[in-house]
Amino acid sequence: MVIDDESADFLKSLSALSSPPKFLNALELSGKLVELPKWITELEALTKLTLSVTVLKENALENLKQLKNLFSLTFSLTAAKLDPETAAIIEENKVQSDGEIIVPAGGFDNLKLLRFSAPFVPLLSFPDKAMPKLERIELQFDMLEGILGTENLVELKEVYLRLNQKHGKFMAEKIVQE
Repeated sequence: MVIDDESADFLKSLSALSSPPKFLNALELSGKLVELPKWITELEALTKLTLSVTVLKENALENLKQLKNLFSLTFSLTAAKLDPETAAIIEENKVQSDGEIIVPAGGFDNLKLLRFSAPFVPLLSFPDKAMPKLERIELQFDMLEGILGTENLVELKEVYLRLNQKHGKFMAEKIVQE
């Protein structure tokens, strides 16, 4: 199921569903999503989840870690959709998290793939026992603040970084060195 709501009105109404679509195995919620629907943790069959980066907060990750069958988690936003209101939401999320997204330890029992595709990716921190089965991280961005704790991702095999060409070779080399 794919829902793309630029106004966020429909996305807000999702929380009012009396019975969530429990048998979904893939879900994409795009647009100005500020909070996760309350029922999202009840989607026990969910294996693939794509969310707008506007919902990226530590409490969202805390809720998502309960999804036992989640294999792939993506946070995305196209540069074309980065209007002033969306940029303000992302900035507010950054302020609320002190500029760093700390992935909670525990949970994410079957997550193998973590993707971020957005103009701006905040500092990501992986403490010990965070995402214990994660094998691959894909980051596509214009600006990345950094990644900490990748040594704690014991199953990590691949890291893909794709940055906007305007930043050039220098930035790519700097990120790889870090």
